[in-house]
Amino acid sequence: MLRPLQKAAMTLLGRLKYFRAPPVIVFDPSTYRVKGADVRELLGVLQPGDILLRAYDGYLDSWFIRSSWPLGTGQRRKGRFTHAALYVGRIGPQDRQHAAADISGYAWDQDRRIPAAALPAHQEAMRERFFDSVLQADDDGSWPDNAMVIHAMAEGVQMEDILSFCRCDYLQVLRLPDTFQGVAHTDVAPVFALQPGSAEQRLASQLLADHTLQRHEATQLACAAALGKLGAEYDFACNDVKAFQSFSCAELVFYCYRGVAQWLDMRPRLHGFLGLWPRRLTVTPDDFTETRLQTVWQSRSLRGQA
Repeated sequence: MLRPLQKAAMTLLGRLKYFRAPPVIVFDPSTYRVKGADVRELLGVLQPGDILLRAYDGYLDSWFIRSSWPLGTGQRRKGRFTHAALYVGRIGPQDRQHAAADISGYAWDQDRRIPAAALPAHQEAMRERFFDSVLQADDDGSWPDNAMVIHAMAEGVQMEDILSFCRCDYLQVLRLPDTFQGVAHTDVAPVFALQPGSAEQRLASQLLADHTLQRHEATQLACAAALGKLGAEYDFACNDVKAFQSFSCAELVFYCYRGVAQWLDMRPRLHGFLGLWPRRLTVTPDDFTETRLQTVWQSRSLRGQA
């Protein structure tokens, strides 16, 4: 007779979460929707340079992010995704010197400006925090196997293993075409002036000259750019789309593909909360689904929605 009551009580207790700060008990009837089978399948699909879009159920900030609508397009849509990241694949000890090499100006962890003389020490501190703490050599000195994602969070641009990143409810992978040629959207002015002589500027010039590019030419530069921004400050205003000293998650991905962004129709758009206010020029995770990027994989939770 007590068995049904015991079952109900234990089931309820197993779905309650307790948080100390602030003290609150939350009922959570399910775990993440992205399951082990999804992750095993995903690992066989991912390639360096792929863009990951993810979302969660039940988070308040997710509702705000999804409610940022593009203006001037006639669209009134609630977004699906709340976060974007760049998959960079396996990282080795040779990559450490490039980590945090392209950050300057601000120390997010100390909330202060960084003098030029103190910048090298700050960059090394960011390598230790976001590189060494994630990837540590084994006792025998060998480098651990890994598959890494770089993305912008409130703590700054950081690196995380793909297995940890997949703890979410919805996940989608976007990829550049195998080859691409010419600038498809010549009426779209480039957002930033690419540094003369830079690899990104040469890539953009080849497109303007109607040369055919291979995907890896763009993805290699994108992965290197993400690594160089490791430790950069988070853009809480989500509107730093020209200086690129701080980054929201989508701004970081956009910045990494700046050399081919015009061809992809990847650009900042004017957004407003519920299509109204505040209005700001920014990039959101859902904006990437409206470009020439190709969807190569979706979690089962998304396939079920479709």
